[in-house]
Amino acid sequence: MVRRLAAVHSRAVVLIDNCGPDLHRELATACKNLGQVSVLTIEYDVRDDLPEETLVFRLRPASSETVQAVVGAHHPHISEVDRRSIAEFAGGNARIALSLAGTVSNGESLAGLRDVDLFQRLFLQRYADDEGVLRTAGACALLYSFNATDPDFSESEIPRLAAVAEQSAHTVFRNIELLCRRDLGRVVI
Repeated sequence: MVRRLAAVHSRAVVLIDNCGPDLHRELATACKNLGQVSVLTIEYDVRDDLPEETLVFRLRPASSETVQAVVGAHHPHISEVDRRSIAEFAGGNARIALSLAGTVSNGESLAGLRDVDLFQRLFLQRYADDEGVLRTAGACALLYSFNATDPDFSESEIPRLAAVAEQSAHTVFRNIELLCRRDLGRVVI
């Protein structure tokens, strides 16, 4: 694709997710030689042996102060003390903090809740407790990312996750959809 884009003199940025170091090196070399095409690769495990022209950006968790400010902007009814508790529990993950903050009603306080209580609140979000959904979430949490968009599971990790969770593939698929509706996961197409 990179060579085709360069052949038609198209200015483009090619984005590759889950890109290993060998493919990154090949793409970086091709883009350097072709000139008009740039490449942006995303990888969880960045190695030190990347080509010289490679710029590496490492995403780190947000500071507690930043997460508190985000929560306060979206949920001004939450007290400063509770914003701090939410930010500490979320560990720099604003999406998790906002999901947890969304469970806090006006005038309600999280003071005195332990991490296990905050987790239950975040996970359940006013839904009934469901051991099967928790088992699916536990299996999914073992992976950084996986393919959950293939409806017949032929190109999907769902059957393997189902085996770990001791559930059917269809049950795991439904539970993943539920977890995404709770904003505890993301489906990227």
